[in-house]
Amino acid sequence: LCNTDEMAEEEAAAPASWRSMAEADGLSEREEELFDRFGFSELQGNVYVAVRGMRNMPDGVDEEQRAMAVGIECIDGKPEDQKRLNRAAEERLRRLGEAERRYGWLSGEWTEPLMTLLVKTWACGLTLVDPTLCEAKTGGVMMFTHEYHGDDYYPAPEDQTDEWKRDGQLMFTLMIRSLCRAYPASVSHGIVSFSYMADFDHDKYDMDTKQRNSEIGQLVPFKLVRMICVAPDDRMKKMFSDMGPRMMKRWGVSVFDDPTAARAGEADTITDDVPTWCGGQHCVNVLACLRYLFRTEPEALQLCESVWERLETSGELPHPAHMK
Repeated sequence: LCNTDEMAEEEAAAPASWRSMAEADGLSEREEELFDRFGFSELQGNVYVAVRGMRNMPDGVDEEQRAMAVGIECIDGKPEDQKRLNRAAEERLRRLGEAERRYGWLSGEWTEPLMTLLVKTWACGLTLVDPTLCEAKTGGVMMFTHEYHGDDYYPAPEDQTDEWKRDGQLMFTLMIRSLCRAYPASVSHGIVSFSYMADFDHDKYDMDTKQRNSEIGQLVPFKLVRMICVAPDDRMKKMFSDMGPRMMKRWGVSVFDDPTAARAGEADTITDDVPTWCGGQHCVNVLACLRYLFRTEPEALQLCESVWERLETSGELPHPAHMK
């Protein structure tokens, strides 16, 4: 499994490079625990200490939130970049105030409607993380999506109410927060996304939707370090072509015609297989993945299991063809 407790214990047992600075900088036991959990390097530790005393910190930002901000900003960072990283971490911490105001990043709680939306989303194979499928280089997080906008899950444009749009944003925000807690590597290494795009619906998921959802990632500790796009239609191919090789490399975008080509072209990133609903052979237990997501949040886990049982019993749990 990715980021299991056993792996965390092994990392903690090893002499971490930041430990030499712990006593000198007066790290608390809580901060040391967070450094271990997120696998901090000496650079990340130095940046954390630099921003620890920043002024005008948004209300509700604690040690965990600081560690998340530092981890995201230090992905692929180098020691000579520390001044820039200090500023970037401070800016991200200040943006958490806006993330709280708009999306409830700090204080938001899982409700039955939001959990219902998450369960349906993962049951359709969108933005799902399976702890048994890790990114090959770092053992980090891979997020799998079968672009699906069927009527049983995604309403037509005229039926996309403001409430539905708002719930989608709040659900995604809380999902990212839970990912940060359940998968520490999503903070220290970022997330690799694998999207099977053959069923993408441009009418339902338009540019306004893309813009609305992209704003969340600018405010919360979330970073896609690589985006593997498989089986795009001609319209998508043109969009990627218009980006040009330089921008695609900058944003970590790679495009393939089919899953076989993707696994061959991304052999250094993709593990042995991908889910069946993304063109592979791996059978995903969606409920087990949800349980792992909430392994550090007992109340959310209880709600998730209750919602799953209700949807399954009532016949409301989506079963699109690609998930069978």
